Amino acid sequence: MTKQWDKAKTGFEKLQPRLRKLDLKEAEKRRKAVKDAVALAWKAEDSFTEAIEAAAKAGATGKKLAEFAKDPKVKTALGTFKKASETHRAKVKALSDYCDPAAALCKEARQLKSDLGKEMKKNAATLNTRENTAFLKDAKAQTEVIEAINKIEGSLTASELLYGANFARLCEALFKKATKQNSPSKKETALKDLLDPKTLEANTKAADNHAKLVEKHQAAALTKLAKDPKSAAAEGTKADAAMQALDDLAKQYADASKKGAALIKAAPDAAKIKRAITGILKTHKQTAKAHAQAKARLASTPA
Repeated sequence: MTKQWDKAKTGFEKLQPRLRKLDLKEAEKRRKAVKDAVALAWKAEDSFTEAIEAAAKAGATGKKLAEFAKDPKVKTALGTFKKASETHRAKVKALSDYCDPAAALCKEARQLKSDLGKEMKKNAATLNTRENTAFLKDAKAQTEVIEAINKIEGSLTASELLYGANFARLCEALFKKATKQNSPSKKETALKDLLDPKTLEANTKAADNHAKLVEKHQAAALTKLAKDPKSAAAEGTKADAAMQALDDLAKQYADASKKGAALIKAAPDAAKIKRAITGILKTHKQTAKAHAQAKARLASTPA
């Protein structure tokens, strides 16, 4: 043993109580809760905007939201929107509270793991025992996990993380936009953006990239399963994340092909748009099938 090894090992052992408090699956669960909550808040926003537009068409007037909120449907939609926004903010706080300690832990674990690795390399003749090798391997695995947890919050987009931070201001902005004559709704704008040729081209590439990542991490997981179950599990998690991203993209275009049928039909390049959407959905279907088969193999293969 060496002094530096013992010091780093002791330091890593002292981190254990804090490391064990954080779990990657829990962090991912909380991230998903944020994404689910913001999706509901966006849906509630659409309903709120549509209620204002409907009230305006029905003859409602006024320059302030409070005047429109006298309409029963606007009042109900506003209440639902507020509740959805509050739920989302609560989910964001729950995620932040859980993941915030990971930043400091990540820095400490990374440094100690590095010190252990350097000592092992420098004093292999003395330190290269089964026990020490196992300890270094565990330190690397735990560091990878805490690094992954530290990245969870940052993996959300700004709109997913910060949406509704100032609810009153957001409502006023939506009200002003919704009461402008002939102003397109948020749904219409988003739909047109999805069907824009440049967006479609970018998302076709994104779908292909997600599919390649799923295949890459699945293959790595199956290769590592027998000798390194922890690394295999990490690769499986990465494959799942890429598959989820592809699921989300495919769902957007499955919905767009139905809700935007009229827009697609009227577009000069309708055939090109249809081909691009079909391509994205085909990529998703093939990848989802392969992903499910790989997960089944991982589950059935003895570690």
